[in-house]
Amino acid sequence: MRKAAAVLMSLLLFLAAVPSAAPEEIAPTVTKAVFRPGAARVEIYLDSGSGPRFLEISTPPELKDGRLYVPLDAVCQVMDSPVDFDGDGAVITFPTGDLYRVPAAKRVVEKLQQGDPGVWAECMLPLRRVFEAAGYRVTWASGVAVVER
Repeated sequence: MRKAAAVLMSLLLFLAAVPSAAPEEIAPTVTKAVFRPGAARVEIYLDSGSGPRFLEISTPPELKDGRLYVPLDAVCQVMDSPVDFDGDGAVITFPTGDLYRVPAAKRVVEKLQQGDPGVWAECMLPLRRVFEAAGYRVTWASGVAVVER
């Protein structure tokens, strides 16, 4: 009995001395984003349930012919999606794994070939088409576009 107690005590001491692995921290994801035409920031809500936060964006959304256009880099930030250059445009990898191709103007392609990734801010995309293609729900109310997962 003493031997079993000694083995158990040794095991407990060993386990107490071994550092435990910290739980992997999961980054919060955006569950809702509010885009306002002409505004230089996007109101975002995270799955952590905290109040609204604001994401500064490179180029304000533009309303043209009844459609809201937003900069490519803002789309990628809200979706937490990478964007890659494929030779004649951009390829966004949606959270679902699907790819979305964005043809780029000759000027943009030339800047990318020169190593200027900031040019993505100049690429404006139709908000509804891109977010709905990625599986988000888009609503328009009181002059703002609301994008939800």
